[in-house]
Amino acid sequence: MSREAGTGTRAVPLGEEATALRLLFVEDREDDCLLMVRELRDVMGGLAWRRVDSEPDLRQALAGESWDAVIADVHVPGLSLGLSLSLVAEVDRELPVIVVSGHVGEETAADVMKSGARDFVSKDRLARLRPAVEREVAEATVRRDARRQVGLRERRLEVLNRLYSVLARVGEAVVRRRDRDLLMGEVARILREDGGFRLVWVGSVDRAAGRVHPMAGIGTDDGFPTTAAFPLDREQEAGSGPPGAAVRTGQVSVCTDVEQDDRAEPWRDELIGRGVRSWAALPLRIEGEVVAVVNLCHEATEAFDEEHRLLLERLADMLSYGLESIEGEARRLRAEEALAANQERLRSLAYQLTLTAERERRRLAVELHDEVGQLLALGRISLGRLRDKARGSGFEVHVDEVRTTLEEAIRATRAVTSELSPPSLHDLGLVAGLEAVAEGFQQRHGIPARIVADGAQSSIDDETRLLLFAAVRELLVNAARHARATQVTVRVRSGDGAVRVEVRDDGSGFVPTQNPKPGGRSGFGLYSIRERLATLEGRMEIDSARGRGTVVTLTVPLREGGGTAG
Repeated sequence: MSREAGTGTRAVPLGEEATALRLLFVEDREDDCLLMVRELRDVMGGLAWRRVDSEPDLRQALAGESWDAVIADVHVPGLSLGLSLSLVAEVDRELPVIVVSGHVGEETAADVMKSGARDFVSKDRLARLRPAVEREVAEATVRRDARRQVGLRERRLEVLNRLYSVLARVGEAVVRRRDRDLLMGEVARILREDGGFRLVWVGSVDRAAGRVHPMAGIGTDDGFPTTAAFPLDREQEAGSGPPGAAVRTGQVSVCTDVEQDDRAEPWRDELIGRGVRSWAALPLRIEGEVVAVVNLCHEATEAFDEEHRLLLERLADMLSYGLESIEGEARRLRAEEALAANQERLRSLAYQLTLTAERERRRLAVELHDEVGQLLALGRISLGRLRDKARGSGFEVHVDEVRTTLEEAIRATRAVTSELSPPSLHDLGLVAGLEAVAEGFQQRHGIPARIVADGAQSSIDDETRLLLFAAVRELLVNAARHARATQVTVRVRSGDGAVRVEVRDDGSGFVPTQNPKPGGRSGFGLYSIRERLATLEGRMEIDSARGRGTVVTLTVPLREGGGTAG
């Protein structure tokens, strides 16, 4: 059985006055209850009360209403004081219970206090009831506030500890991951699992569209927040949220209470429905420009204080460093790819230029031989006939002088023809062509040059033959101009699917670099040769030192369908 106040001095019906003092009486005698109500008529902002005298009614009252204090009699039939105290403690251990009863001994009063009651007032001294109620209600409020503050500190400490763990794991991920999407995916999982955040999502900044585009979210299965809109414009309703503020300011933006903060208004229902009460947005920068935003949503209000903000800023800096490193690595790889492509184009160009030059040399040599050479030969024949006709006239001497000059021109033409492109190179192969160029080299520079062919020469395709011939010719010129050599030996070998040409001189030598570059003793000539060989998947090796000569070995794989024998 229960009773509820509806009349009396400043008595307030339950549920009608938020400022009223709400008291629950555990009392089997209605008259005694009304006496206590009358004693408390002027307490605080009014009085709202209810009387219960059975266990079911007490349970229902505690479960259905909130109370400021419970006033209980020691002797209620069917409802012991111990049971009443236990039921109250189950609901709210800070809810004060004041025991009011008839005359009891000091031992009983002491037992009452030990069992959990906050105070004991005798019914024949009800004047003590009001100050006891006011004191206990005030102290209960203090205890609840203290407990709430302790709980808040514990939650903040837990968030801090989790953030330190997150920082350590994110640091490992930044070092390990070299892909932006993989890094952000792992970071989101770390924040969700180790950070204890209810919702984590990453947004990409699109300044052209003036929006933050959510890329992925962890913590929901219904698509939020990837279906939400986050404009950057401050004037737009949604532009005042933490993501937009983080992008505009470049600083961590925190919403400590989603229910009260106007900045969260456009998404409030969505967030609260997912248990979110606090929201932080972390700007991620590349070269000072915000390119992405990490959003952390927590279930507790005021989950981010100043210390948390500092840790979040460290986290944002760490992730920004990771993104910059990944972007720098990506730029480096793109530059290397572009450089490799340019080098490949240069190699191809050098190769094609060499082939073109050799073909042009051959064309000029053929023209010299077929045109100029033939005309000179015909001129010599005509001079021979003219000399026969001029015999005995004294004019023979002049004809002989012209004929001698003509023969020298024929020899010079043949020499130039051989130097441009020895016919033997195309007719008889690489070795024969090198023998012809070596003979001309010795005649011009006075340096003996030997050509040695080791073993049977495999068939070498035309392009490889022309490339090796041009390379050896350049190396011979180097030996004469730079090395001051007294002799040169060129050895040609083929086998194991490749042709090798070794050019050895006894000149001054030099200190070769691993990769010759244009300029210097081991400069453009060797660099050009190396690049041309690379086009045919060949290589050049240099063995040299100051004072002990130079050996340059050219190796090119033999290709199927080779042309003239080497």
